[in-house]
Amino acid sequence: MQTSTIKFSQIEDRIDAEYYKPEYLILNSKFKIQNSKFLNDLSQIITKGETPLWRGDVYVSKGIPFLRVVNFVNEELDLSDIVYIPEFVHERMKRSQLK
Repeated sequence: MQTSTIKFSQIEDRIDAEYYKPEYLILNSKFKIQNSKFLNDLSQIITKGETPLWRGDVYVSKGIPFLRVVNFVNEELDLSDIVYIPEFVHERMKRSQLK
């Protein structure tokens, strides 16, 4: 069993203990320092995305950056392995577009 203590002034809109686990508090402070945005601030509806490959499209060397799960590493965005899709594929894939 793990216990932790926080100051009353640190309590936000939540009272569930899981939210205040030390590793989550550290992660939350990283987000605030880096002026991070939540995914729901970048997209209208997040259900599941769409991949261009299932329609027979291919990635291209230049075009619209296409984020995949592999681009999210250790709670950060890793663009070292970013792929690109053509503009017409991006226009067709409305559910996968960020704001």
